[in-house]
Amino acid sequence: MNTVLSSSYSVDLVSEMPRFERWAGIVSRVLNPVELDSSEREHFDARASTFQLGGVACLFSQGASPVVVHGTCQHAAEATGHSYQVVVMRHSGNGVLQQGHQETHFGARDLVLFSTTQDMVVKVPDANFTCLSIPDAVVRLWRPEPHGHGARVLPGDKGWAAVLSSYLNHLKPEVIAATAPGQHLQMFEHVLSIYAFALQESGPALPADAHISSHNKADLFARMHNWLAEHYMDPEISATHIAQHFGISVREVHRRFSRARQGSTFLDALRELRMTAAIRMLTDSHFSSLTVAEIGYRSGFSEPAYFGRVFRQRLGCSPGAFAKARMKDGLAERVAA
Repeated sequence: MNTVLSSSYSVDLVSEMPRFERWAGIVSRVLNPVELDSSEREHFDARASTFQLGGVACLFSQGASPVVVHGTCQHAAEATGHSYQVVVMRHSGNGVLQQGHQETHFGARDLVLFSTTQDMVVKVPDANFTCLSIPDAVVRLWRPEPHGHGARVLPGDKGWAAVLSSYLNHLKPEVIAATAPGQHLQMFEHVLSIYAFALQESGPALPADAHISSHNKADLFARMHNWLAEHYMDPEISATHIAQHFGISVREVHRRFSRARQGSTFLDALRELRMTAAIRMLTDSHFSSLTVAEIGYRSGFSEPAYFGRVFRQRLGCSPGAFAKARMKDGLAERVAA
């Protein structure tokens, strides 16, 4: 997961494809493997762009054609990682979200939340929407128990949901392009903090098994990854620990992670969780009193040297240099303001 750099991708880069396939190819980059359809495939009217905002993948779509998005447990098993989707319709309403045993209707500016670990169908009357794909590991840094918030609609005219809806309605590709790269991480933090407030304000989460069927083949991996996201801070965590907790072999743990993450390993998933936590603390002024070694330890890295080595491999610089650069960027932005 790219946690710092911002990049973009749009339909203009794949102009040789038919219009619907071109649009669907862009959308699939954000929504993980899903089936996309439209009753107007032959005369499809929509454009789409994606860009990275810190650790969040953002999709901006515009067009008049209706769209159906269908995700299954097989798609979830093929996904490189699991995430929570936040969708806001910018103009029209009368959309439908079906996930598990729930069917929820939503209108313009409402926030629609769903998880990629579950079967789901989303029907929208046109392609004018903005979608954020927030990795499970990132959501958990802000909301420890996000499971039951899938398949939910938050009214876009009330409370923090209204604030986030307005924010997303203004989060367009041209706005991102006109923003200094050093400010992208700040925007990322804004989005996630408002998202966490909106979830908290929406009420208690549904039970984890309320709309996740026990026969879902992706279920075991999802539960293992969720458990790992709750315990990654422990430097002693290993595949053996997770195997003992779930009553399976260590080999099965590695097989499940490799299959669900398309070749990525258990250790890759663990490092991703720890790196996400470390980067957040290194860029958050609330943790400025901690040393780099202390931040590494809180993120699950038992040895400062190992923390530094993993950090350099991922971002090309040491944790200390990264923190200093972020502080310098923040100071420059405050002076410019």
